[in-house]
Amino acid sequence: MKTPELKTANLSFEEAYAELERIVQVLDTSDATLADSISLSENGQLLIQHCSKLLKEADLKMQILSNEENPSERSGT
Repeated sequence: MKTPELKTANLSFEEAYAELERIVQVLDTSDATLADSISLSENGQLLIQHCSKLLKEADLKMQILSNEENPSERSGT
């Protein structure tokens, strides 16, 4: 099983998470070669990093929106 190099930049969180789940399932249930397992694991790490980045960005946006809705919380009044 040849695993292509993964391009994560244009994946949504949901797409990346679904691909990560697929990789985990393949690693858990297949007789992949060592090289394929390593490649899948590397792709999984890229997906984890991508999902983490997207979650951090979403969290930051939520904090900004929360501060815009509640400006008194920023000033401590």
